[in-house]
Amino acid sequence: MKALVLSDLLRMIQGASEELAVHKEEVNALNVFPVPDGDTGINMVLTMQSAIEEISRNNPKTIKELSLAFKRGSLMGARGNSGVILSQIILGISNVFDDEIQIDGAILKRALKQGSDSAYKAVMRPVEGTMLTIIRFLAEGAQGVASDDIVKIMLGGLREADIALQKTPDMLPVLKEAGVVDAGGLGLIYIFRGMIKALTGESVSEIVFLEPAPYRESLPITVEEDLEFAYCTELLISNPNKTTEELETILAEIGESLLVVGDTSIIKIHIHSNHPDRVLAQALSTGEIRDIKIDNMKLQHQEYLHQKAETQTGTNSLRKKYSIMAVVLGKGMEEIYKNLGADRMISGGQTMNPSVVEIFSAIEKVDAENIFLVLNNKNIKMAAEEAIKMVSGSKVYLINSTHMVEGISTLLRFNPDLEPEENFERMNESIAETWVAEVTIAQRNGNLGGTDYNLGDYISITSNDEVIYSGKELNEVVLGTLMKSPYQEGSIVTLYAGEGIEEDWVLREKIIKRFKAEVQWYFGGQSHYQYFISVE
Repeated sequence: MKALVLSDLLRMIQGASEELAVHKEEVNALNVFPVPDGDTGINMVLTMQSAIEEISRNNPKTIKELSLAFKRGSLMGARGNSGVILSQIILGISNVFDDEIQIDGAILKRALKQGSDSAYKAVMRPVEGTMLTIIRFLAEGAQGVASDDIVKIMLGGLREADIALQKTPDMLPVLKEAGVVDAGGLGLIYIFRGMIKALTGESVSEIVFLEPAPYRESLPITVEEDLEFAYCTELLISNPNKTTEELETILAEIGESLLVVGDTSIIKIHIHSNHPDRVLAQALSTGEIRDIKIDNMKLQHQEYLHQKAETQTGTNSLRKKYSIMAVVLGKGMEEIYKNLGADRMISGGQTMNPSVVEIFSAIEKVDAENIFLVLNNKNIKMAAEEAIKMVSGSKVYLINSTHMVEGISTLLRFNPDLEPEENFERMNESIAETWVAEVTIAQRNGNLGGTDYNLGDYISITSNDEVIYSGKELNEVVLGTLMKSPYQEGSIVTLYAGEGIEEDWVLREKIIKRFKAEVQWYFGGQSHYQYFISVE
């Protein structure tokens, strides 16, 4: 095969998604830590599915249209670090394809190299032994193929990528210790294997579509009776004669909650304003407009109107000074966060990272000058950073907690009487002061951090990702975990019980007697983890 046309590329993308979906549990199982909530495979599958949905909606007629839909859909649906990095690989490849009628071997090699470069640029501190290494070796392997045959180029790249994947434990000690290769790297292998299968006519198993994580509110959306901007206007502009930056500058004078994304082929606009006619006029002067939607937010949210005069601090501002949002999973955890002052929750966690668009959609519903977004998972940071780039009208501060218990500590440090930067410092500082461990069930035999465990054992894992205790009995592991904790006489031990775990008074008394500590017990409702434990 000497060149790829549009139909070939469509088959390749679908084949990649199907192959990855078939093997998603295998990818999940390679997460370094032996817990039942591996998410790399799911994140990559959902990112690919978002791209396919965008392609289906746009029904591309050219490679350029396909490239635009592919890169936009993958970015807006990117989940977790693996999903965001995958979207950047797609971005680099698609940018090379943009102006091509067909893709020959030389263009394919250049696109793979650009995909690798784009992924590396997206990561502040690239680490070898990850999916970055795999896409780089894949691109270099493709470059080294003397033939101009498309399948041979892909196979050459895949061969080098597979060799690199087997070496990832030598590049990252944590992989070697766990006895696994990099999960994201394996996901990439399956993506490109699926593309080759689609080209050669081999059958690929039917895809299992997954539902995206729902966005859930903890409180009703608050809208003022005298809402500053009444109309939500959304539309698409085809073949624009202005850049997104130029259009953004113009529209910023008309309203707020402005989102202008796209490129030279199509631009999407979202804006809250009092003059949708002026928005449409600017759009018409920029290109052909379609998919116009205008909502009157005052009528739409009438049932949520309420008076805030009694909660005002004496200013005449129509907006709150502060709002706290958090990514939380578990009914009990949601209630704890709500009671500590979080205005809104985004459903998500280790098993289901919220996407860029879900985070952005949640933020834009908040009417506050300063928003503190408590992440509670390291895999969410890259998606959150992309989302806040699209936010206007509010200053968003990312609180880089990696666990929901750490997030609780950050809320306890928040003081509404302090300035935003001081609160930002205090909240992030509290993370390092919080000791957290999780108790779950091992999904395989192994040794991590010097602790042996067997399939089905209860194990405890610290926030530093070390397995510190294992055993057959749940209470034994909780007590053993506390023995390894930095507790002192008089410490406060807090247990957050998971789904299906009832308060255990015998366990509470054992902790009080053995450790002379005050014990607090809360229902967290988290799945997969019998207990979250904190010591302070």
